[in-house]
Amino acid sequence: MDETDEKVSLKRKLNSDDGEQSAAYSPRKNASTYLKHEMHWLLDGNMLLQIGKTRFKIHRSRLASESRWFQALVELRAGNSPDIPTEYRNTIDEAIKSAQKVGECDLFFLDFEDGPNANKFAALLSAMQYGIEFVYENPSFSTVADIYEASQFFDVPRYSKFSEMYLKTMFDDSFESIPPNPSPYAARALILGDCYGLQDIKRRCFYDLARTHPIAIPTEDDASDCVPSASDIDDANSTILIDLLNIQRRLALSWDSIYLAIDEGKFCDIPSCTHRHCAADLVGLKAAKIQHPFDPITAMNVMLATASQKKSSCKVQKKRLEDFFDQQSNQIWEEMAEWAGISESEALE
Repeated sequence: MDETDEKVSLKRKLNSDDGEQSAAYSPRKNASTYLKHEMHWLLDGNMLLQIGKTRFKIHRSRLASESRWFQALVELRAGNSPDIPTEYRNTIDEAIKSAQKVGECDLFFLDFEDGPNANKFAALLSAMQYGIEFVYENPSFSTVADIYEASQFFDVPRYSKFSEMYLKTMFDDSFESIPPNPSPYAARALILGDCYGLQDIKRRCFYDLARTHPIAIPTEDDASDCVPSASDIDDANSTILIDLLNIQRRLALSWDSIYLAIDEGKFCDIPSCTHRHCAADLVGLKAAKIQHPFDPITAMNVMLATASQKKSSCKVQKKRLEDFFDQQSNQIWEEMAEWAGISESEALE
């Protein structure tokens, strides 16, 4: 199986791993077997959509105005000949073949092998319904991830862009923004980025995964979201897993130059200075390495904080240690781009 096949299989896994699993497509479905969606059932709606057993009643014009996929579907159903992009020609044809008339409304079955399930489609509809209010309510990671998948499949550019900005903010691509604890959502974010070409979050996601514990424990701020687990990485393709193992190995090896410089180096060359100059003791080198074996950047921040608390130590040594840590962190982050398979142009963007 090549990488393209793995990504297709991965999209199928993503779209069936939570909520209601999409049923296999069949040309003719039973229009009487369904459950109304509790939120997205508009009394004045004029289009019916069904995924699995869940049926939605929505405004056709509202959906078509946001989604290029639905715009093509509506035009084709009306007897027009829209210019349909090749990437979703097959799914449009499937939807048209499934169409039935229920009262005055067209009913379409959207059970696609690689398509979003009912929960993910509902998340997209909620974002469209509440607009800016939805954004200010600070949606959870899992909700945005669902919106991203559904908006990518149905070609809804505005909400794809919103989701990408959310992910870029959460996984900011700079070593200065790395928090003390890794994100419990790095695995799913990396998989989404890999599926949809979102390279900007790749380096940070890999770093968080490399330094994370086997079971990621969410903070209190994440309490309203679903509890993630180490099993998320099981959905990744073999290329991601191989890259992750390589990154962990290289992060562990990056300690060699840090350890050597601090253990043997002299960070103060002022002859008259009477302060003790054991840098390893000053920063707590051994404890930092044990605590953060795959996270040298956080470890260097911890060591710098440890040194800052020792007020009687040499100020010149502290300043030079700070400069050394910054240089080492920057070097590791630049090398992370290569380890994560990010091109030089992508890393500079």
